[in-house]
Amino acid sequence: MSKFTRKHYRAVAEAIRETRIEQECSFRDCTNIGRVQEQLARMFARDNGNFDRSIFDRACEPDGAIYSRKAARVVPAYEYNGKAAPCAR
Repeated sequence: MSKFTRKHYRAVAEAIRETRIEQECSFRDCTNIGRVQEQLARMFARDNGNFDRSIFDRACEPDGAIYSRKAARVVPAYEYNGKAAPCAR
């Protein structure tokens, strides 16, 4: 059984995305954040065979989107849970 769930992946991606916004950098610009993101993605993949790295990486970007299985589509971050757009701050 997996230790992590979609809820965890989303929370971690949101924290990484918020940090990128605060630091004003993209995936390739923030070396340390990128390293942390890489290590977390590897850990999540080992823990859960259904973990989708491409969705996680997109969700970590400042203009990231989060995949909604319920809606069966990629949802822009600003639509997710009714929160304000992270890129609009």
